[in-house]
Amino acid sequence: MSNIIQILIVIFSLVGTIFTGVMVYFMSKINKKQEDAAVKVEQVKSVLETTQLSGTKKMDILVKVANDTHTLVNSNMGVQLKISAVALRRVANLTKEPDDIAAADLAEKALSSHEAKQTIVDSRNKPGV
Repeated sequence: MSNIIQILIVIFSLVGTIFTGVMVYFMSKINKKQEDAAVKVEQVKSVLETTQLSGTKKMDILVKVANDTHTLVNSNMGVQLKISAVALRRVANLTKEPDDIAAADLAEKALSSHEAKQTIVDSRNKPGV
């Protein structure tokens, strides 16, 4: 009987050892997958940070281009209004026609309105304001 008990103890020990080995194998596989996932997460994080930084830089450039374009358009508008006001006033002074005088008055109003609005915009764009 004692031989049977010893054989059973050996068998159970072998089964326990095999089970432990199998568990260690599967745990190493799980750990490897976790490590791979962690590396991929870090890669994604790095790509997202780079993309976000690039996007921010591009957005800053777009904002500058938009502001510069707006400034150029406003400047050109002011020049055109000034030319129109001066030319129409000269025509009105020469012809003394009511329609020419009305057109000159309207052009001068448009110029004054534009200049007033531009003064407000310029005061907002001054450094420190």
